[in-house]
Amino acid sequence: MRRISLPADDARAGSAYLSGVDRSWLYAVGGGVLIGALAWIDPIFMPLVLIGPLVTGLIVGLRGGSLRPVAAAWFIGGVVMLVSDAVANHEDKVFHAVLSVVMALLASGAWAVGAKAQRIPTSA
Repeated sequence: MRRISLPADDARAGSAYLSGVDRSWLYAVGGGVLIGALAWIDPIFMPLVLIGPLVTGLIVGLRGGSLRPVAAAWFIGGVVMLVSDAVANHEDKVFHAVLSVVMALLASGAWAVGAKAQRIPTSA
């Protein structure tokens, strides 16, 4: 991760520093919060938690992206589900803790498949 040293009197210090932060981590946190919020919609819960990590992991792997932000997004999504369900319903804590790990593992596995497929040379 690259950080920029800035003078204290620079009026654009915040935006210049933000441009030096790896944006994929910002997307991972935002995506995780969105995943946790979408999990409250019952008809899409199962496809979201089972197919979503596979699709995103595969796409990022094929495009040569980093594994950690993808796995982190799904893990954060599971933690958001855990916290919000614990607050609202006072139940399913173990389920959401396990689901957080399973979603991160699904995304990681799909990323590995995509990354390997990206390295396979195609005949032209």
